[in-house]
Amino acid sequence: MKVVLLGTGTLAPTADRASTALAAVEDGRVLFVDFGRNALNRSVECGLDALAGEEFLITHVHPDHCCELVSLLFARNYLRSKSPPDSERARLRITGPSGIRNLLLDLWKAWSWLEPRYPFEVVEIEGGWTGRRAGFEVEAVEMEHGSTPALGYRVGGEGGSFAFTGDTGPGPHLRTLAAGMDLVVTECGAEAQAPAPGHLSPQDIAEWFSTADMARIPRVVLIHLASGSVAESVREKVGAGFAGEVVVGEDRMEIPVARGEDHG
Repeated sequence: MKVVLLGTGTLAPTADRASTALAAVEDGRVLFVDFGRNALNRSVECGLDALAGEEFLITHVHPDHCCELVSLLFARNYLRSKSPPDSERARLRITGPSGIRNLLLDLWKAWSWLEPRYPFEVVEIEGGWTGRRAGFEVEAVEMEHGSTPALGYRVGGEGGSFAFTGDTGPGPHLRTLAAGMDLVVTECGAEAQAPAPGHLSPQDIAEWFSTADMARIPRVVLIHLASGSVAESVREKVGAGFAGEVVVGEDRMEIPVARGEDHG
């Protein structure tokens, strides 16, 4: 199993970071998680066919985590116009928190060309939901992101498991999300000297992983870094509270996930 980082940035446009998006890949199965700006191009660069993707998880409806759904829906309707009849075409299911259905309906009202011409389903879920998506076991955990409904996801495959925070502030829900995982992908969208409500600073993450149960997680990957963050400085601050490997994520990076890869 591996996690492919399709986008590690924020809403700030940069040359080297798309907005937040990643994918779990195992034995030819692909589960997309969030789909921010330029994720479609990054998918192509990483050898993943998002237009054939059947399962997408969305953490919350802020544009930097889901705006590329516009490009995805448009391209699936028109670039696949010569595909087999609808009944034989790849279906699409988008799963996310409250608000995702209304977002999609509003998009179709504005741009009728986006409304799917193939089997489609949108599923709204809450924290505590469990199910299977693209052959992976998925559990949703409620996150703290201001007034916006937000979820983190625990994803398990045959080869291992990982958790992804989406956007969130600190709190006990983080331990629920990460417990027993082989890898944690976390946002790091705040700095201690410039707090951003609903986001984590490197110090928050170091404190989160300073306890004995969290220390057993072998690897933490940082994405959605605060604008102007210096990778080495962020890595050092998180590493001050965590004995495992700290990786500052970059677009197109592939992170292997191995079950029971305990460093201590």
